[in-house]
Amino acid sequence: MTITTAGYGEAKITPGDNDHYLAGYIRRNQPMKGVHDDIYVRTLIIDGPWPPIAIIQLDLLCIDKHIYTDTQRVAEKILGKHHLVVAATHTHSAPSTIYRDPLHRVGMGSYRKDYYDYVITMIGEAIEKAAESQTPVQAWITSTEIEGVATDRNTPGKQIDQKAVILGLDSGRGGVLVINYAVHPSVLGPENLYITRDLTGYFQDTVEALTGYKTLFLNGAAANISTRFTRRDRSFSEAERLGKHAAYQVVDAVRTGKRIVLSMEDIRVNTEEIELETRSRDEILGRAILVETSIKLKLREVQDPARRRVLEAQLEAIKAIKEFSDILGDTGRAEAVLTAINMDGTLGMITWPGEIHSDASLALRGTTSYKEIMLIGYANEYTGYLVPEDKGEITYESLIQILKPSMYEKAVEIMKNMLVQI
Repeated sequence: MTITTAGYGEAKITPGDNDHYLAGYIRRNQPMKGVHDDIYVRTLIIDGPWPPIAIIQLDLLCIDKHIYTDTQRVAEKILGKHHLVVAATHTHSAPSTIYRDPLHRVGMGSYRKDYYDYVITMIGEAIEKAAESQTPVQAWITSTEIEGVATDRNTPGKQIDQKAVILGLDSGRGGVLVINYAVHPSVLGPENLYITRDLTGYFQDTVEALTGYKTLFLNGAAANISTRFTRRDRSFSEAERLGKHAAYQVVDAVRTGKRIVLSMEDIRVNTEEIELETRSRDEILGRAILVETSIKLKLREVQDPARRRVLEAQLEAIKAIKEFSDILGDTGRAEAVLTAINMDGTLGMITWPGEIHSDASLALRGTTSYKEIMLIGYANEYTGYLVPEDKGEITYESLIQILKPSMYEKAVEIMKNMLVQI
């Protein structure tokens, strides 16, 4: 019989000074003022008769190629040959100064090597803690639909994937929950100047307090999913309300939901590097300029606050495109790393390096034989938004997208094939 072990480790990655900007909003033009709640690296290692699998959650806006490759390097020193998933929660209130690429910084602040090195060191400490704490585990999965937290952020009545898929690992030392749920954790807006995990912080803290489990939050296919139509305001108390509302539903599923037990005797992993086509700088900028006037005219006519936020987001996208048009790459292609994990043919996990439309996870759930699917967004790299052809509908996502819209169908097909063939 296969003996599967798992270990968990975490470390703070909160900077020690306030000389940082926060990533996530083009309208945020002031440095941070302080820390509302700490941000973390959380690491889970699953080991057996295969190279260990390290799944790492970082409370950051995104993962760039430098973070991914340096984490690989650090993990190899500690674990030897291994499989790796590095995913960001996508909080819009973590330092921008970790990124070398100004596009990832959203123009806020400058890269700080000292902070970057500190985060990589803390990632190493979390991996070491996880490696040292490994113990035999029993695994199970369950799921639940999350209600009342998020909607499609352009058309609130539109169908989205709001399933939270939960992998539980129980041991004599306590347990770990890996929770895959798609949401833009951006209750707080550009006026917030304090480091915070936002909605996901309240979510994880509440799940841990009520269950006794440690947690990893792996965001999903959240390109078009947000709290725009459900939040009452953009305050910490509202982030807490929504985070706890989601947490209570997950806790109920952990306590009373139907569980599928995993033997963990057949775990297979495949990592592939793929190539995607990008839009030209002129195409992105030209379309933005073309639609700007019509969006401004609509904004004069619309009174509903939520609908106004949709239009304001589109203007924000156009502003970002204009400001960054001179540094947009024109190579015509982008490379991305995808990792697929097959657990007993029951749970399929697949990463995507950015923000992909919710329909992608719905498509994967409907066309594979797994009992449950985790589509993990914001992982291993960041290629921005990827949504289907807009067919005349203007959205923030379609305006600011660097990848060609035709890449959406290609991406879904690639993910599907990786999950089926592994």
